[in-house]
Amino acid sequence: MKNFWTFLSLTWTSLIIYLSFFNPEGIVEEKMPWFKNQVKVGDLVFYAILSCYLIKIFSQEIFLKYPILKGQVLVCIFVVVIELGQNFLTTDRDRNFMDMLSNGLGSVLILILTYTYPKLFLLNPKI
Repeated sequence: MKNFWTFLSLTWTSLIIYLSFFNPEGIVEEKMPWFKNQVKVGDLVFYAILSCYLIKIFSQEIFLKYPILKGQVLVCIFVVVIELGQNFLTTDRDRNFMDMLSNGLGSVLILILTYTYPKLFLLNPKI
């Protein structure tokens, strides 16, 4: 399937945007969380997966030079835009440094895993 990673990335990005803007945190906090900081861990996982998808797009479908670096930069820009958008475009959510940190840590986690286990990601980290 041509552009598989692009489709997956756009779908995942849409899900992140939906959960960031149209699903208030109050709904999540009313229910008993499974563990403390469940939302932060969820953010970390979501942005780690997005980072992985973007690296795959840039290395297998768009063929950019330095796909890992460009994927990480794009995710970091997306993190800042989402957090600022939550502050200015919603009434029930606000900008939070800890949210930004957990989102960015997801991206950094994939960066570390990509360089540690390049065969797992089918990448050559020297690109």
